[in-house]
Amino acid sequence: MGDTDRIRERYEEWVREFLIPTLKKVPEWKKFVTSFGIDVKPLYTPLDVRGDYLEKLGFPGEYPFTRYIPEHV
Repeated sequence: MGDTDRIRERYEEWVREFLIPTLKKVPEWKKFVTSFGIDVKPLYTPLDVRGDYLEKLGFPGEYPFTRYIPEHV
């Protein structure tokens, strides 16, 4: 299994085990939209980024500050 398959599999697991239960608790988080009306996915992975993943996306709370760290769920 290659990296792409492993990432896709892990993302699907994350959706099942974390995202869906979280959205049941906080349904208003179902759709993320910027102030410009651009839809935002709940999680971006290397599958969504061309080039260097760490440079372009990084981790939540770290430069380039592309990820949100939710407060208490």
